This record gives sequence, structure tokens and C-alpha cells, in this order.
Amino acid sequence: MGGLEVVHTPGHTPGSLSFFLPARKMLFAGDALQRWWGHLGLPSGIFTQDMEQAEASIRRLAQMDIEALCFSHFAPVMKGAKKELEELAARL
Repeated sequence: MGGLEVVHTPGHTPGSLSFFLPARKMLFAGDALQRWWGHLGLPSGIFTQDMEQAEASIRRLAQMDIEALCFSHFAPVMKGAKKELEELAARL
């Protein structure tokens, strides 16, 4: 995949992983985040084992140089994802 990086993002589950493709500034966050009605948010509280860890993972992801953000169950953010992620991390 041309340099795909594995990022440990515990919280949703202890072994949760995200995948970062630096060449495209694309992050595959899986279930580490949700995006409902155009707003980025925490993973589902019902299905997240450790919300404190999830928040720490989100703060770490917000430091990455991304442009696009893909999820497991929601439509991707193809532009401006870093700003949305930084705004979410600042609210935590």
C-alpha cells in the first residue's frame, strides 16, 4: 500500500487499530470515531470498552497530518478532516 502505517487506537476495544496512508494523508479510523449529521464525535458509548482511552486515542490522531478520514460505518470526510479532528480533540 505504499507505506501504510498501523496506529494503535485503543478505547473502542483494547486492540483497536487505525491505518494511516501518509502519501495520501488518509486515515482509516475504523470505530475510533463516529460522524453523525456532519459532526465528528466519540465512538459509541454503548460499544466502547474504555472511553478514557478512546479520548486519548482521538487526541493522538488529531496530531497527525491528515486530509481525509474514513470510518467503519459512516461516510468518509474527504477534505478538511484534520480541522474537524482537532476541534473534537479540543472539546475532550
